[in-house]
Amino acid sequence: MPKYKWGVPCDFCEAKDCVGSPTNFVPAPMPDKSKLPEFHYSHVRNTPFHIDGKLKEVNDFQPRVQIKKALADGTLSLQNEKSISEFCSKFIVERDLLTKCVELIQINEIKKGKRMNERKAYSEA
Repeated sequence: MPKYKWGVPCDFCEAKDCVGSPTNFVPAPMPDKSKLPEFHYSHVRNTPFHIDGKLKEVNDFQPRVQIKKALADGTLSLQNEKSISEFCSKFIVERDLLTKCVELIQINEIKKGKRMNERKAYSEA
């Protein structure tokens, strides 16, 4: 199996005369707000590597990861319409999909807690 080095084209790219310089880092997808109301991500060439001077995180615009973070820190709640609207516009997610995902995450947390209690009760018996 060939070993790859950053900045050095692979055998395939050298054989096919690929256009452009070798890529060291491919940025994670980022929502393209210019295409609203359609939901699209920006092309990789138009996606910045840095936001506010910091290198982008791997999952910085992945909706499911951000939903879990927002639920954990309390900035997203199904009872708070403003938080739902802000999240939908920031991460370009449809409202009904966000609602379904939040409900699923909450159900899974309840099931997780139930399993933990059952294991604890079983180990104490």
